[in-house]
Amino acid sequence: MISANLTAILYLVTGILFIMALRGLSSPESSRRGNFFGILGMTLAIIVTLLSIGTVSQIKLNIYYIVVPLIIGGLIGGFIANVADMTTRNKAGKSFIGIDTKHPGGDAPLSAVKV
Repeated sequence: MISANLTAILYLVTGILFIMALRGLSSPESSRRGNFFGILGMTLAIIVTLLSIGTVSQIKLNIYYIVVPLIIGGLIGGFIANVADMTTRNKAGKSFIGIDTKHPGGDAPLSAVKV
């Protein structure tokens, strides 16, 4: 088990790595570096989370709460990546966030929608 101060510092480092990942992914020239920062940040976040849980026996009991959703999300993402080709991925992404481009006003901001 690591101290709360060290946990906070390491989470701050992971936050900085995620920000650097987003900045790196903004252009094709730096996308590999951005992807690396994202992987590094996520790996560090998982390790810090596991180390902050407590003893090894507690980690063994709680590892399923990380592994099972990771496997489920990977299977869903892999299925979608194999089913949708490159021209329809943008449409699939919009359907996940609730924007329907087939109807007029599908891209309208939420502030324009009257309730």
